[in-house]
Amino acid sequence: MRVERSTKEQVAAQLASLVAQNEEKKKKEEDEEDFIHQENLEDVVRAKDEERRRKKEERRAKRKRKQQQKQQQRKHQQEGDDEEEEFTIKIQKRDHVVKEEHTIKQEEPTENESAQEEEEPGAAIDPNIALMMGFGGFGGSNKNR
Repeated sequence: MRVERSTKEQVAAQLASLVAQNEEKKKKEEDEEDFIHQENLEDVVRAKDEERRRKKEERRAKRKRKQQQKQQQRKHQQEGDDEEEEFTIKIQKRDHVVKEEHTIKQEEPTENESAQEEEEPGAAIDPNIALMMGFGGFGGSNKNR
């Protein structure tokens, strides 16, 4: 009977070692799966981080473009203001010159001019002034009304 017991013990020991080997094999497989899963997670995390970095760079670039556009608009606006000021100054100078010429012409009328003004009151109206006041068409013969 001893032989049988030792055989039973040997079989039980072999079974126990096979179960232990099987458990080790399962544990290694689980560890490998965890490692693969962890690598996949790390890849996912890396991909997400890269996507965040890319979006952040896009936002920075967009913000920078907007700032550059605003600076260009300000520059153009300032240039426009400068041009406007120059134009206004030119107009004021021209108006001043025109006024001086007009005052020089009107300083003292000669006897002939004063006599003409007394004779023809309508002739003294300057055509340019009449046109500005809305009296256009002096001398026209269009009467289709």
